[in-house]
Amino acid sequence: MKAAYDMLLPGRPPVRFLSYTAVHFVMQAMHSRGYVHRDVKPSNCLLAESRYLLLADLGLAKKLEAGSKAHSQAGTPLYMAPEIVHGNKSGYGFAADIWSFGIMLWEMVDGAVPRWAAMSWYWTKSLHCPDSFSAELQDLLAHLLDKSPRDRPTASAALEHPWFRKVDTAQLRARSLPPPEPPELQGLLIHARLGEPAKRH
Repeated sequence: MKAAYDMLLPGRPPVRFLSYTAVHFVMQAMHSRGYVHRDVKPSNCLLAESRYLLLADLGLAKKLEAGSKAHSQAGTPLYMAPEIVHGNKSGYGFAADIWSFGIMLWEMVDGAVPRWAAMSWYWTKSLHCPDSFSAELQDLLAHLLDKSPRDRPTASAALEHPWFRKVDTAQLRARSLPPPEPPELQGLLIHARLGEPAKRH
């Protein structure tokens, strides 16, 4: 699945925006159906034969009934939201995925997760981004990585941020935008339709 990971790496700006937004759409769709993914990270982004990225590995996904919260500690430590790491007694919800997406976005733009990611439970100061991050990206990350889950945007609200306007989200959602050209593919391509056997290329 290295090809999918490569599509997110720095140095591919047009591909980056398409890829991030496509992954965000999947997360948004899950949330709208009441599911929290709980393990959003680059290695769970798989490349479909259509050349669009999919957010995969739903093994930790949990259905949240209206008003309910998750309580078990689940996910990958570097991408876990503070409320999961800290074991918030009131539980956590969809905002935990928003945090994980923010960490993933930071990593894919900068090439590494933020140094404080392993201590997100301790982080209380304002966010300091690398100088190479645009003002729009810094503003988006400040919202996605707000320590208070109540103050993070929903998946739908995040798509309204100016940073995402670099992509025609309506066309991307309709799959009418040409998908990004991936690097050389090796191994298996993952099919978007469940139950369809993968083909070897």
